[in-house]
Amino acid sequence: MTEAAIQSESANNADGPREPHLRQCQSYSTDAACGSRTSLRSVRLPHASIIRDNFDGRPQFRKKGHGVTVMLIENIQKLQQGTVIPKPEATADFKIKGWGERRGESALIYLIPNHKNPSKPLAKGVTISEFKRAHEQIMATGQLTRAWFNSNLASCAKEGGCNFTTIGGIFELLGLASYSSRGTYVLC
Repeated sequence: MTEAAIQSESANNADGPREPHLRQCQSYSTDAACGSRTSLRSVRLPHASIIRDNFDGRPQFRKKGHGVTVMLIENIQKLQQGTVIPKPEATADFKIKGWGERRGESALIYLIPNHKNPSKPLAKGVTISEFKRAHEQIMATGQLTRAWFNSNLASCAKEGGCNFTTIGGIFELLGLASYSSRGTYVLC
């Protein structure tokens, strides 16, 4: 059943959906001999949308509506001012300052040590859209690498390479990722 058909079915039901937290999805089986996909039956699944079918009979899902990335941003916004951001090789603390603006949008601003004048730390930031793109990358591939960061978040990388470890460190604070090796964070 297509997404449009599901919405149409819900709209035509005067009482509303029988189970609003569930939606109609197709269950699939794979014929191992030829690799073809065969529809078995319609099943009721938690309110989700299929983002990819890996053709082994197990569709993968993401939450409907605002989605997981919005929950990620909400959790980032809950981090307290002064929270130390885990950095793999830093000798001094990098701390959350709060929210501000970078590259024309809302951003998490953090303080970095100023080795020339320690009483005046420098500030850098990572925007919401940069966190979202990094989140999409780590969820899709299971890792976040500096090479991907440099090529896909070039403006963020241009502000400073420490933005990469800040994104990774924030993901560590949220229990989403862990530092694996130089230039790589992996999904927990």
